[in-house]
Formats: sequence, C-alpha cells, structure tokens
Amino acid sequence: MKHKSAAALALTIVMAGTVHAAEPDFSTSKTEYEPAPAIAGDVIQYTVTISNGGGDSTYSRVVTSLPRGYFIGTSGDCAKSPLDWEERRLVWHEGAFAAGSTKRCRIDLLSRRESAGTMAPLLTEITTPPASYFRSEAGPELATPADPAAVRIGGVSISQAGLVSITVLLAAVLSAVVLTRWAKRRNARLRPVLGAWFMVVVALGFLLFFLDLARDDIRSYRVYRETTCLVFDSAIRAFPGTGKSSNASTYEPVVAVRYEASGVETYAAAYPPSSAVSRGRVGPSQRTLERFAVGSVHPCWYDPDDVRTVLVERGPGAAYFFALLPLMALAYGAQALLTAMRRP
Repeated sequence: MKHKSAAALALTIVMAGTVHAAEPDFSTSKTEYEPAPAIAGDVIQYTVTISNGGGDSTYSRVVTSLPRGYFIGTSGDCAKSPLDWEERRLVWHEGAFAAGSTKRCRIDLLSRRESAGTMAPLLTEITTPPASYFRSEAGPELATPADPAAVRIGGVSISQAGLVSITVLLAAVLSAVVLTRWAKRRNARLRPVLGAWFMVVVALGFLLFFLDLARDDIRSYRVYRETTCLVFDSAIRAFPGTGKSSNASTYEPVVAVRYEASGVETYAAAYPPSSAVSRGRVGPSQRTLERFAVGSVHPCWYDPDDVRTVLVERGPGAAYFFALLPLMALAYGAQALLTAMRRP
C-alpha cells in the first residue's frame, strides 16, 4: 500500500507540474527612442526589446504600430518583415517564443516638421492566445525646430516674417499719426484720408507676402544646390476648411527623401514650392505621388543654409495670380488717398 501511495503521489506531482506550467511573461519588454529631446522634422530611432521572462510560448504574435511620420527602414529581428503601408504597422514575429529569449527591432522614422508639440508614440502589442496580452509603448513629445533665419531680440526669437510684419505695422501706425496731423492742419476730411491709407497699407502687406514667395523661388534657382534624392515614403497633407467651408479641404503632396547634403546623408520631407497652390481635389496630389513613387530617384535641390529644406520641384507656382488683387487695391487706394488729400 505504501508503494502504491508513493507512486500515486509522484504521479500527482508530475500532473500538477504539467497543468501549472509557467506561462509566458513579457512584462520586462520595453521600447526606447533617441535622440532625446526629439525635434519635429528629425529622424527618431526606436528600439523595441521583447523579452520572455516566463515559460515557453508555442505561439506569440508581435505587432508594432508606427506613429505619424515617414517610414525609413528597420534592422535587427524585424529587418526582413514587410510594412503594411495601409495600416502603418509591422508584424515582425509570429510563432514560438522560447522561455528566456529576447528579440530586438529597430525602426527609423522621420517625424513631420509640422507636428511640433504632439506626441510620436510607437506601440508594440504581444499577443499569446488564448488570453495573454502585453503592450509596450514609448515616444517623445516633439519640440519645435529652430528657425535658422530667426532674429533674436533679447531673450525672444522672432522669425523674419514676424519681424517684417511688426515693421509694417509700426510704419502703418506712425504714418497714420502723421496723416492725421497733416489732415487737421489742412482742414482735410480725416475719414476718407485714413480709409484710403488703410487700403494702401493692407495692399502693401499682401504684396510683401508675394515678394517673399518670389524671394524663395529665386533662391531655389540661384542659391540651392542640386543633388539626387531617393524617395522612401510619401503622404498627402490635408488642410481642413474653416467656417462655412469646413467641409472643403485642400490637399498638397509631401515626398520624404534621402539625399547627400554637403557630404552628409540627410533625411527630409520635400514640400511643394512656397508659391504652389493647394488643390481642393485630392486627385492632383495623388498623381504627383505616382510620379514620385517610393524607391524612385529624382534630381532635387536643397538649401545650403538649412539642409533639411529640399525641393523635388521648383516654382514659380500659381499663387502669383492672386497678387493681381492687392495690386488693384493698391492702385485704387493710392488714387483715393491723393483725391482725399486734395479736398479741404
């Protein structure tokens, strides 16, 4: 009887060990990124480390979802895994995951320059049926890129466009004061004088905007340096309408490219020229992206003062047609101002 009891006890222990085998444990997995802090428009390097600190897994599925940005490539254990471009996710492991084993995946992503102030989290999900689930997520808050053309006044940084706007505004206020005094001395009608002057100032402000566009286009031909760009990703950027036009969006194509700038391999997003006009239909943007397909090579031009500013197409664009409106307003306002100044 004692022999039978001992055998039954041993069998119970074996069965208990079989039934209560250690479950897979991925709680030590982690996601890291560099550089820190990350700047909007910079390349972010994510490293995902998946570690099984528990028992063997006969089947586990590892899926990584990418944040908004432009996909450059992968290395490590996910190097040969294709990206699902529609879902923007990477399935880089399916199958057994042995106890104590570790897998690493590095993903390089170019963040969007217009995404400053937002988060760029990379999410990895590990699923082990029937009930085991673990997620690892990490990502930086993207800082605003420095403006190479900004002017520092004390501790404040002001862009060139902002500085021009402030100068125009101050000039308009001072000239309005001078015109007011002049009108009082001449007994001229003050309201028509100031109204005509306001029209002239607004027209001049819009014309300065178009002159700045022209300066950018001229620099792209005279200052920018030519190189060769490899397209590695692309997107269509949407601008939602406002007010009564909230449902009328406009679109522009964006092409992410790799190129050599001043002897350094550079990654950047090539936007349309400043003078290009965003379209109210998505079709023209889609046709542009078809011409600049992923993997294709094209001539391109970069700004030597800011090598991450690159163009795959140069201006002039259709925006200059709209300069006719402030030109007509300027002519009409100048004529009205002269007339008001002559009348007592």
